[in-house]
Amino acid sequence: MATIKAFIRTTKKGNALCNIRFRLTDGRSIQLFGKSEILVGNTDFDSKAEKVKARVVMDQEKRASIDSAIARLKDHILTEYSKVDKVNIQTSWLSDLIDKYHHPEKYEKSPETLLDHYNTWLTEHKVSDNRRRQMKVLGGMLYRFGRYKGIELTLNDFTLDVLKEFEQFLYDEHKLPEKHPSLYEDVSNKMLPKKRSRNRVSCLLSMLRGFFNSDKIKKYPSPFVEFHIDPEVYGTPIYISKEERDLIYKCDLSSRPALAIQRDIFIFQCLIGCRVGDLMRFTVDNIHNGVLSYIAHKTIEEEPITIEVPLSKTAKELIEKYKGGVKLFPFISEQRYNDAIKEAFTAAGITRKVAWLNPLTRKEEQRAINEIASSHMARRTFIGNLYNKVQDANLIGSMSGHVNGSRSFSRYRAIDIETKEKIVSLID
Repeated sequence: MATIKAFIRTTKKGNALCNIRFRLTDGRSIQLFGKSEILVGNTDFDSKAEKVKARVVMDQEKRASIDSAIARLKDHILTEYSKVDKVNIQTSWLSDLIDKYHHPEKYEKSPETLLDHYNTWLTEHKVSDNRRRQMKVLGGMLYRFGRYKGIELTLNDFTLDVLKEFEQFLYDEHKLPEKHPSLYEDVSNKMLPKKRSRNRVSCLLSMLRGFFNSDKIKKYPSPFVEFHIDPEVYGTPIYISKEERDLIYKCDLSSRPALAIQRDIFIFQCLIGCRVGDLMRFTVDNIHNGVLSYIAHKTIEEEPITIEVPLSKTAKELIEKYKGGVKLFPFISEQRYNDAIKEAFTAAGITRKVAWLNPLTRKEEQRAINEIASSHMARRTFIGNLYNKVQDANLIGSMSGHVNGSRSFSRYRAIDIETKEKIVSLID
């Protein structure tokens, strides 16, 4: 059975004020100590009775206050000790308990902020790694917005007006590193915010709306009830023809072997239509009997469907050319890969002008295709060239990883100029 002993320990001379200490003993294995903030004179304390000595001349109210404080704390210790796991109790348990008894405000949990809820949701929400990274980026924006405003964001205070301010913050943040450098002390120059397009802001706000619509947050008022998110707008997909693809593949880059490798990877991507994130992960284990097999990482949580793409003769040649490692290809960083693609286009003379929708201004511009070429153009090339031959979105989607009913394919229906010419010729 546990017992509590109140005592004092001091080397001070005379009747110096001392803190009452407590010792909790329970059998031979448990002996815990803690110092309270109850003060008593060294010579005034009766160690046997564990109270102020009866003969000490002292104000009765003060005497009663000390004695009752000791008794109350002993009762509190015994009550709390009855609730703990005796096997795993820590040596600091009594000391911590007494500190919490005297200073409960130190242990009161602060009201959870919007970011607390957001980070919990992010941990529990099932999404792909790529999507989770985007959500973490949004969390960083919310954090900087709160610091910029000089407030701690809460769910109740994130009103429609605050949401509108946050939207404007997303558009204007690229201007802030120069005006408010302290907000970006922990952000590398490479990661400083750049000017965001309307599509990008709409995507970020849609993610935030998903958070406010989640089950655990629905009990709080949502600022999105009366808020309109601009729809994301995309132009007609731009891609290269089979003939242009072959010109890039056959372009002599023997004087630039590093660029030739990235060019080959781009051609392979044009032949299988995967996203660049999946391309970077492919190994020899993804190849089975001439078929590339994988689960798209972007939709692995929502729709984990195995994608199978039969490899063409050229795709097999490229795999054979770079065999020897675990990965299919010696891939570099995604940004450097995109830079290399632009260089390969230029070297091959693929520089025709195309009507391009500027994502920042949402206005049409005439741009050289080599200036806007990227890894995603390889994916569009695979889809576009197949769609021109077979207008079967489900068939092509089964190889590109688009989910059923994807809106992306509706934009491919408008781009086959040869088909249009054939149709127009029927009325000539």
